Amino acid sequence: MEKTKSASKDVEMKDVEKTEKVEETKDPDLLTLEDIRDQIRNIDKAAHTKERRFAARSLRALPSLRRRVNPGVLKQAITNFCQSSSKETIISYIPESDKGTERFDKVSTPQNLAFECEIYLHMLLCMYLLDEFNKKKVEKTILLRCGKDLLDKITSHSVLDSLSARAFFYSARSMEACKEPEEPLRPTLHAALRTSTLKGHAETEATLLVLLLRSYVEAKLYTQADKLVSKTTMPENASSNQHARYLYYVAKLRAIQLDYSSAYKHLVAASRKAPSIGALGFRQHVARLTVVVQLLLGDIPERAAFRASGMRHTLEPYLELTRAVRAGRLDAFGDCLKKHEKLFEEHATYTLIVRIRHNVIKAGVRRIASAYSRISLVDVATKLGLDSPEDAEYIVSKAIRDKVLDPTSTSVDHEFGTLDARHPADVYITMEPTYAFDTRLSYCLKLQRQCVKALRYPPKSYQRNLETPEQRREREQHEIDAAADMPDDDFDGF
Repeated sequence: MEKTKSASKDVEMKDVEKTEKVEETKDPDLLTLEDIRDQIRNIDKAAHTKERRFAARSLRALPSLRRRVNPGVLKQAITNFCQSSSKETIISYIPESDKGTERFDKVSTPQNLAFECEIYLHMLLCMYLLDEFNKKKVEKTILLRCGKDLLDKITSHSVLDSLSARAFFYSARSMEACKEPEEPLRPTLHAALRTSTLKGHAETEATLLVLLLRSYVEAKLYTQADKLVSKTTMPENASSNQHARYLYYVAKLRAIQLDYSSAYKHLVAASRKAPSIGALGFRQHVARLTVVVQLLLGDIPERAAFRASGMRHTLEPYLELTRAVRAGRLDAFGDCLKKHEKLFEEHATYTLIVRIRHNVIKAGVRRIASAYSRISLVDVATKLGLDSPEDAEYIVSKAIRDKVLDPTSTSVDHEFGTLDARHPADVYITMEPTYAFDTRLSYCLKLQRQCVKALRYPPKSYQRNLETPEQRREREQHEIDAAADMPDDDFDGF
């Protein structure tokens, strides 16, 4: 009986402990505010010590804070940690909250914080307003004023490089979301780009360069975009994400300028620089443009590209387009273009896809020439969906002249109205293996050069304390002489 009583007391004590633990559970908003305080301390430490790792730690915490903040937490954070005269202006951008702020009284408030802490809080508020604007819970004017105010602060003060780059991005993103005209913004970005280049702020310089290039390309100002690319260089120590964005927009520009080979190289580099986990939207943009550029080059994309994770649905119209090009059927190409016209315009690839019509004809002519040793031009016109045999004769003659078809083995018999093709017994006597080998070899060499550039070598300062060969030989000689002069009595203990 005594054992059962003691056991029941133990159970009761455990139940009491469980209830106490449940009561001690903190408010999620209070935990979020404490996290913001910790990140503010890191930003303040980074501003005073100029150590990038503290700022990087706080910037890595932004996505988590972005999902957890609400108007009450933001208002209390700005009240506690913003110590400038613009505190009330920033608070005016926050939507009304039903929850009180009495539960935040226990959170300690740091004193004498750097100006970067205010930029961090303002940027966090701008990110929250962007999310709420996408849900249509915030007015356009509030987001626009908040973004412009943030832009004015970072252009009028000297801020940490990584923090300034992120603030420029979100201020420009807020204006773009509000569909504000970009002409007044470009002079500000150009001035900031000059300043960041002079100061050696690589991350800010890369971000501003991408923002300007995107602004020009999206506005179809291709001449200005080409001048910007030709007169600037992307900082080598910028982040991989900014490099990937820059390469994508340069590829888009080169594709519009008919330089498809350069566009394809930039797209391959952008896909390699892009993060393998996350950034699905960016990888989809790159994949769509890569398929179109490959078709413009006369190549057929591999089927595995359409089956990649997260790409099957978005590349389905492009797979249908690729099948039409591979078959060389103009009617199927036209049907696909009409069916997905609105989607291609949304993807900003419609103007490039229209150019593929010539490649469809070339692919069809090449397929017919490889399948038949002799075929009438009437049948060629029927297979290509052309209006008359004269059109087929013109297209085949032009294909031979442009070396789409091998001039030594393909000819047009104008008298009988036929296309004659002599197929080589061995494909290795043609130039196709040479071209394929050259393409693969150039890619491997380029990859090897990039890997060598990416290697990290120890700075020369590490070698200052290392002795030269002469000093080492002199030290070894001194050790030998010292060992020879030692008396034999020292070894009696062994």
